[in-house]
Amino acid sequence: MSRTMGHVELLGRLLHAVNGAGDTVYAPASQQQGCAYFHEEFPGCLHGHVFAALGHDRDSMGTNNEKPAPLAYPALGYALTSRAEQLAAVSQDAQDQGETWGRAIDAAVSLIRAPEVRRDRRVGDVPVWATLDHLVSRYGDRPSVLDATERPCFHPYRESSSLLSYAFALWGVSAEEAKRVASGDECLWSVDVLARLDWHLSARAWVVLVATESAEVHGFSWAAVAELARQVRVNLEFREEVDQ
Repeated sequence: MSRTMGHVELLGRLLHAVNGAGDTVYAPASQQQGCAYFHEEFPGCLHGHVFAALGHDRDSMGTNNEKPAPLAYPALGYALTSRAEQLAAVSQDAQDQGETWGRAIDAAVSLIRAPEVRRDRRVGDVPVWATLDHLVSRYGDRPSVLDATERPCFHPYRESSSLLSYAFALWGVSAEEAKRVASGDECLWSVDVLARLDWHLSARAWVVLVATESAEVHGFSWAAVAELARQVRVNLEFREEVDQ
């Protein structure tokens, strides 16, 4: 059965693969071989780790094991949006040119120019916690810059040093966009901002975002917020939409 994978979902899956391994430089199995998703039974290149997390192995990859990523995903049932296709192509190309996995993803994110479609704005739980883990790994632990109020209140266009504002930026939500959907000093949760921008959150992503946002507003450090996101995700009842 085929389904569509958008930009944020693929980005989240790539970040999940890279977290803790951002300095990895891909080593082909032979000098003549380009990117192979699996080397025998183990995932090899960056996108091979994404395929492994999706439940694939060397046998299920079949003849797709060395196809370019923009062709391998749809061949395995994951139709890519134009933005996701660019993300796959540029990150794989940068990896094959010797860039670290972290730099390969950075290059891809910075070069995406394809128009956005609704499926690109679909956020499941994986992009949320993988993005938070990535930001903590990249920038280190930081204290919260937000102050506790009677109700957690998020101004993404004003709190430019908050963990969630960094996550928004990585997903492609600019401060200008966030500001347009809030009137004056209106107090918005991050989920409200995304909803007004026509983003769709899975139920699991919604719970993780609200819990982690509340923690940041009440003074949790970046690392503590990311850890909470992982704990909340583990404790959620399994549902079909997990990881999408």
